[in-house]
Amino acid sequence: MSNLLNRIRHLDLEGVADAIRGGANLNKTNARGDTPLHVAMQEGSEEIAQLLLKAGASLTVKNSASETPRDQNPNMRAGINALKAEFEELLEIKPPENRQRNV
Repeated sequence: MSNLLNRIRHLDLEGVADAIRGGANLNKTNARGDTPLHVAMQEGSEEIAQLLLKAGASLTVKNSASETPRDQNPNMRAGINALKAEFEELLEIKPPENRQRNV
């Protein structure tokens, strides 16, 4: 975990990609309750945040301050929300009232 977090803190995109390929747990928390996505948001790295999201990192995990990754950097919130919406559309994950039934 600390290896992945160090790579994120150093903005090492390729190192983060290597850790993901190596099976790093993307939702494991550190002592403060931060996930790798929390740290990427704190560092302001949209590229790393997008990479983590594409690999399955959760946007809903709260740290010890009850903050989600989106709360870490309000300036990146719009981009992350747009990326999440894009993934939901691709995967057809929509709230039940918007989901069309296949008959």
